[in-house]
Amino acid sequence: MKDMKISTKIEGKIAELSERFGIDPKELRQEMMDYVPQIEKDTRGLKEEQYIALAFRQLRADLQAEEGGVNSKALMYNGFFLGETGIKNTSEQMIRKIQRMTEDEQKIFHPDDKTWLDYRKDSETFMNPIEGLDHRTFYLVGSVGKELDKDRMGFGKLEAWREMVSLGPNRGTLYNFRAIPKDSNKQTSSYYLGASKITKLRPSLYQPTDEEKEDLIRNCGKEIYNLDEMQQVFDMQFDGPGFDKEPVFLEANVNNIIYREKKQTIVAVDDELESGVANGTIYMPHFIPIKFKEGDRVIFLGELSKLKYQKSGEERVVMYSKGYFALPATSDALYKDLI
Repeated sequence: MKDMKISTKIEGKIAELSERFGIDPKELRQEMMDYVPQIEKDTRGLKEEQYIALAFRQLRADLQAEEGGVNSKALMYNGFFLGETGIKNTSEQMIRKIQRMTEDEQKIFHPDDKTWLDYRKDSETFMNPIEGLDHRTFYLVGSVGKELDKDRMGFGKLEAWREMVSLGPNRGTLYNFRAIPKDSNKQTSSYYLGASKITKLRPSLYQPTDEEKEDLIRNCGKEIYNLDEMQQVFDMQFDGPGFDKEPVFLEANVNNIIYREKKQTIVAVDDELESGVANGTIYMPHFIPIKFKEGDRVIFLGELSKLKYQKSGEERVVMYSKGYFALPATSDALYKDLI
């Protein structure tokens, strides 16, 4: 697409939208120009200023949709993201369930090596080949509204399905976005949100410092556990069906990082506690880039699981990480018992 000149009138309207929606005018300008190639393809023979005017109309319409009408269930939220689950497909979970069935049941829903049939009797696709849906869960710390509100700060998850799995927040960036509350209590520290077609992650004009983000994490209403509490937390939240298996925070020092090409990265951690020196193991998936180093102190987010080591036969509780926050050099937690 050739360079196009944006008129003073359109620039003024972009400034008005920027003030109304709290979005950087540079971002709005680029978003508007991104519409132009498709408009040129659909509508031939117009003048340059007409293409830009139509692109502006499209931008304004999309922003209106994001804002939501009187009947919209979506609310405005803000938050910075710590991690995610990666893209999963419902077929994987359904196939695993068939594999756990009795031999007779497996013959019904898995009649040959290539066929897996839907076992849900109340589903329209019962006994049809399983067609899974992509889904992805992002984890954040934030609050309802366009601006950070410490009184309503909470830990949250944003579930995305189908095409919305392409939402790709940069870890640590504060975003404004609209989402549908699924089972959230806006008066407490829990946000369970669903992404919809109007959910668009827009970087906030205000970006908190790492020191502020640490404070927000520590005051989001979600407890941060020590290494010597892993077994107890596993017993309470992860050991058995029906347990609350929401990811937990675990704070520790990184002492070794072992990168593996085909398996998850192993992060060995330790901490000096009143009970003595505690050690633990964190498994990091490849889709979460590691931007901490040995010697850093990190708040990890993840699910706990019991792992049996083949060589020794020992069983230990480990964490499978969904994200993390590396503490800044100014954090008081780095200097406990040292200064």
